[in-house]
Amino acid sequence: ESLLEQEWRSLFEAYGVSIVFNGHIHSYERFVRNGITYVTTGGGGAPLDPQTGPNFHSFTHTAMTGYLHFVRVDVSEKGLDLQVKAVMRASDPMDTLSVLPHYAILDRFFILRE
Repeated sequence: ESLLEQEWRSLFEAYGVSIVFNGHIHSYERFVRNGITYVTTGGGGAPLDPQTGPNFHSFTHTAMTGYLHFVRVDVSEKGLDLQVKAVMRASDPMDTLSVLPHYAILDRFFILRE
């Protein structure tokens, strides 16, 4: 657990935050801690992290490297419907110019309104 996580998580919990979006790492990761869903999405704009990728948390629910992607969030009265959609798969993750078309849902999950 990082110092940053320790300091911010208490604020997220105090104010009833249900989802946090992060960037910087050029891959995808989703995990839940203390009822808060954390999504790291960095599937574009720079070379992707290699397949051996960053060291994901031991409690990670879903993690993907090597895909250019985006997160689509549909909001309704019931809550949030989130889909992570691939646009391309890098044949070499460090070279975003050598990409192969790849259209798939990499992850899908729901956060129900309380």
